[in-house]
Amino acid sequence: MTAPTGGRSGRVRVLNKDGVTMPTTPPRPSVFLATEGTYPFMGGGVTTWADVVLKGLPDVDFHVLAVTGSTAFQLHKELPPHVRTVRAVPLFGSAEPTEFTRDDEPFATTVLRRARTTSGTVEHQFVPLLQRLLAALERPETAGMEEAQLVHDLYRYFVRLDHRATFKAEATWNAFRDTILAQEAGPDGVETSLGDLIQALRWLYSFLLPITAPVPKTDVSHATLAGFAGLACVVAKEEHGTPMVVTDHGIYLRERYIAMAGVQDSFFLKRFLLRLVHLASRVCYVAADQVSPVCNHNARWELKLGVTPDRIRTIYNGIDTDAFRPPEVEPERDRPTVVTAARVFPLKDIETLIRACDVTRRRVPNVHFVVYGANWVDKPYTALCEALIDELGVRDNFTFAGYHSNPQELYHEGDVFALSSISEGFPFSVIEAMACGRPVVATDVGGVKEAVEGGIGIIVPPRGFAELGDGLADLLLDHDRRRELARLGRERTVRDFGVEQMLQAHRITYRHYAGLPTSAPLPPAMAEAPAEPAPAEPTLVWPAPVEAAPTLVWPAPVEPVPSAPAPAEPVLIWPAATPALTPAASRDALALADAALRGIGGGSARRWPPAARSAAERSPRTPERSARTVHRLQRGRGPPPGPSDRAP
Repeated sequence: MTAPTGGRSGRVRVLNKDGVTMPTTPPRPSVFLATEGTYPFMGGGVTTWADVVLKGLPDVDFHVLAVTGSTAFQLHKELPPHVRTVRAVPLFGSAEPTEFTRDDEPFATTVLRRARTTSGTVEHQFVPLLQRLLAALERPETAGMEEAQLVHDLYRYFVRLDHRATFKAEATWNAFRDTILAQEAGPDGVETSLGDLIQALRWLYSFLLPITAPVPKTDVSHATLAGFAGLACVVAKEEHGTPMVVTDHGIYLRERYIAMAGVQDSFFLKRFLLRLVHLASRVCYVAADQVSPVCNHNARWELKLGVTPDRIRTIYNGIDTDAFRPPEVEPERDRPTVVTAARVFPLKDIETLIRACDVTRRRVPNVHFVVYGANWVDKPYTALCEALIDELGVRDNFTFAGYHSNPQELYHEGDVFALSSISEGFPFSVIEAMACGRPVVATDVGGVKEAVEGGIGIIVPPRGFAELGDGLADLLLDHDRRRELARLGRERTVRDFGVEQMLQAHRITYRHYAGLPTSAPLPPAMAEAPAEPAPAEPTLVWPAPVEAAPTLVWPAPVEPVPSAPAPAEPVLIWPAATPALTPAASRDALALADAALRGIGGGSARRWPPAARSAAERSPRTPERSARTVHRLQRGRGPPPGPSDRAP
């Protein structure tokens, strides 16, 4: 007879009748991984990082919560067997969110939850939580553990009561409308329209969806960003006491500032969404036990957003330097070639790369720029880039080559590598190019300078197309310097950015917070704040007269931004003839609001296509893996986004 000792699941000693310890399976830490817009459904650097970490740590069990933009998604990466479950949470497009957030519960349970969500329960239980949330949105920079508890309180509410029915309740609309209008009645308030209020409530409905899904009980939770997906990890900490780790690739709040600058929404809507993002980010940072940026540069923002230096432990990205290596024989090329690996969307600033091509070709007339990466992610932006190519007359010098099936060989096709981004964390493409013996010319964003410090590469200002173009021309015309930088870059990558260093740092982190023995201490914490000042947040300033458009003023650029065709200072545009909404709104306006409110959850009820659902239901279940869920993600697609759903 055997008797287990110890009280923690998976960590027991088994004794035989003589009291001698018998061999047992080594304890495995379990990790709840929260992603947003990346792994396992989209490509990009964060997906590459997650794929490497998960496949490289077979001694860790993972449960993935993947927040997506819409219901139309498919697996982009093959899941390793120790990914036990995957739950997708689409923010937009689902008429019935519980098909995703609670797809494994009986339908009767969903019906009972909705039946319990009466007007009385909404008014007495949800409205006070909503009012606390809206109050917190007025001061996101002061959020702390009280707001983390609020996130948990909202989660506990949605465990018992229905999210969609709650937001469709009249009491929710009345409380939201009255609270916002009261806030905007102050000296710093702005007039807003009925449409703005409805859209703001829709956004709130969508961005709270990640905390309506059940949170598994694991040893560690790991958010791949300090955003809405990360709130699920905050819930895990409050609900189960799960230690929380945040990995910052880029800074979520900073990238939302950049994105909102080009959106033609009203001032009220932009401010509302930025406050919501700010609140979510700060709550994640405050609740985290460890924040691990992929470069020291990100710590500037993390410190300002509530992270103390003792919790910041940088873990650089790492790559397989045996796979990414110089070719045994350099291929012969007909013309000097600049290669880039990037998705074609605004943060990669491909426009600057196109303008740099125009500069380079004046000194190297037959130069060829080749961009590998998805050019279908943002079709309007791709069309803009194509138009710029024609405008500058560089069609013979610039090519969008699309997806490359072998990323290790991608870099071999160029003489030099270029990066033109306006925002990055610690880009894989830079260290992959260095490992392949390709010298780098890149913009000074994120941790790029940390990768090429010591003169290993050429750094230029963001949007500095002239400097980028000249830097590339200098290398293309100087074979000896190009060869020396290639050698130094390869040596640096092998020494400091190998995949084993990164995997070991994450393995130690997981085992430490799981209470398991580790072979080494945690990565070192930041001893003190960086010498350079933390970046100031943009301040929204109303110029006189009040009717003029509010301008988003950056006290100091986070990255040096030279003069360029694209404006360095984003402007918030106030649409003309916006109908104002006052507390004494007309009866017709309220009727319109009620009609719109009935459609908050999406269009008419739509279900999974019968073929996809029947295929998923035929998939066998196993106790360790939600096969139905994974099969659905591999083969099935949900309904297309509804016409009333609009992402910011």
